[in-house]
Amino acid sequence: MNARRRIKLGLSDKISLTVIAIGVLGLILVYYTSIYYRNIAYEHYQRTIQILAAIEIEEIVNDLKSDAADLAQALEQQPGFLQHIADKNTQALVQQLDNQFYQYFVTANIIDLSKLYVVDTDFEFIAASNEGINTGTSTQLICPAFSHNANLRRGADRLQLVSGTCDHDKRPQLVLISSLGGLKPIGYIQIVADLTSNLKHLELALGMPVQFQLKNGEISYQSNDWAEVLGDKNHLPIEYKLGTYNNEDSLRIFFMADMTQFNQRVMSHRNWVMALATMVIAATVILILYILQGSTITPLSRIHKILDRLSQYGVTQQKETRVLFAQLLENIITLQKNRKQRFATMILDLDNFEAVNQQLGHDAGTELLQHVGERLSATLRGSDTVSWSGTDTPGHKLLPIDTKTEYRATLARLGGDEFGVLLPTVETEQQANSVASRIIDSLDSNYKVNNQQVTLRCCIGISIFPDHGQEAEELIRNADKAMFKARQSAGKYCIYSAKQL
Repeated sequence: MNARRRIKLGLSDKISLTVIAIGVLGLILVYYTSIYYRNIAYEHYQRTIQILAAIEIEEIVNDLKSDAADLAQALEQQPGFLQHIADKNTQALVQQLDNQFYQYFVTANIIDLSKLYVVDTDFEFIAASNEGINTGTSTQLICPAFSHNANLRRGADRLQLVSGTCDHDKRPQLVLISSLGGLKPIGYIQIVADLTSNLKHLELALGMPVQFQLKNGEISYQSNDWAEVLGDKNHLPIEYKLGTYNNEDSLRIFFMADMTQFNQRVMSHRNWVMALATMVIAATVILILYILQGSTITPLSRIHKILDRLSQYGVTQQKETRVLFAQLLENIITLQKNRKQRFATMILDLDNFEAVNQQLGHDAGTELLQHVGERLSATLRGSDTVSWSGTDTPGHKLLPIDTKTEYRATLARLGGDEFGVLLPTVETEQQANSVASRIIDSLDSNYKVNNQQVTLRCCIGISIFPDHGQEAEELIRNADKAMFKARQSAGKYCIYSAKQL
């Protein structure tokens, strides 16, 4: 609690801190906006890659279908192949089917054959290749549900080439069924190819590392540099799910998109914006301080502090109060310059004060000064006060415009029996003469100090800003000259005149 009381911030400090706080919030907003923008861009890029992957996979599958259809046509044209089907010569058919695993389509890695089947027009099993994957029983078709759906076709549809993807042993397979025997089919050939091998072309087509995961999580293939980019924050993982002919998930394909250049551009732009924002904040704070320096707020704040210190010292500590009086005068000059208003400075000399100090002691002199201060405070009117509106404690916090703060004219001991008085609202010589007359009437009387009657007489010199000076020392010096003129001429008060002094 004590630490909080010791910390007092001026209005300029609070405004600067507010601007800085807003700026910091702005920088935080820029930072998280860049992250949000990057994430949005990531999402759009992911969708784009997924669309490109779908297009590329469709092309790969179509190419594979075309190659499988060419393989079916080549088989149909082999000598004796159709006759073996008609005769259901399983042994001869098996040999011809096995031979296809050593032909161009397979050796050139165009088709990764899994199995070849020959069935009759009712899709009853006739023969299957021994080569390829092991299905357990030679009569068991791969993807029997797909073959069953193909058998349900009627009329001319049974002559059409039909293909689709399905899973066998948790691996995606492309199944192509082609009729044999022309317009009057005598059977069908079913070609089953491993789709994963052909999908490896995605790596080259999209220009990024890929990984294939089976339904059980097993990795069937991944690029050589997959492990290198896996933990890299600049690589964006993208997933594409490959489905079967009946819309079941079959294969999960992962891509690693290199976002290094994109991230560098985003970070570069973000850093540039944050640097610019920081400079703007600094420039704004400097501008605010500059504006406040030339406004009435800063001198009001300083006046408030000086008046507080003067009230603590009173009129007994001349060394401190002389410096404070000069500082107070400088700030009132700044304040009244901005307002384009005049004010009066008085130098007041007390006759017999030094004699009281010498005869009755310093304690008596201090008591006499307190009496003088009380009489002066009682004499000065509201029109002789330092006042302003809109602040409670100047430079500390803003209050409604109708809130008014006032300080009475200030008395400060400048040395010995000489005192300074500031009247910030006295603008004319007539007003100054009126105040000086009231002060003299109040102070030129008897005082009771240490049960003794003491008589004081005072004379006053007056200077008015800016007629008699625009600097603190000049105003004090000219008021002092006027005070000596008043003493020499046996007058009570005198206003400075360059012609006479």
